[in-house]
Amino acid sequence: MSIDGRAQSATIVSVSRGETDDEVLRAQWEARRGDFAREVELVTSRAKRLTLWVAGTLAIAAGLLGVFLPVLPTTPFMILAAACFFRSSPRLYDAVLSNRVLGPVVYEWRQRRTIPWRAKAAAVTLIVVTMGLSIAFVVQRRWAQIAMAALGALVITWIVRVPARRDERRSDLERQG
Repeated sequence: MSIDGRAQSATIVSVSRGETDDEVLRAQWEARRGDFAREVELVTSRAKRLTLWVAGTLAIAAGLLGVFLPVLPTTPFMILAAACFFRSSPRLYDAVLSNRVLGPVVYEWRQRRTIPWRAKAAAVTLIVVTMGLSIAFVVQRRWAQIAMAALGALVITWIVRVPARRDERRSDLERQG
């Protein structure tokens, strides 16, 4: 059976069990994990491929910094890295999408152009708290405070504008209550 066939059968089994959309997406990701390289569409120009590879590598580096610095959100950089590697490196594209921690989120973005509601709420909260504390207690120069506030506002605006997918069980409970 092909990978797409396994993902499709995982979806059918999950839906027949009454699982949530999140669980179905996770099952699809698990079925395809380690085989994302097959969908890569390499650019023909070596120069473009190298440029995209460098950009993807820099995005990975920025995403890894984002794990420790809340000013840099990790997920958008990993999504950017996946997009760059999609055209330049099947091995690295597969590595990003197969990652246990970030792979499902990047996969969801690639499939549906959504970010889980919980991830959005956590990101916005973390940015507001850390930026607010940094501006209030750490950064002393007014221009730097304004720059940090502007950067935080831009990142929050992007996060809020990206469509979110809520857990179906939560939506059902909200409709009943």
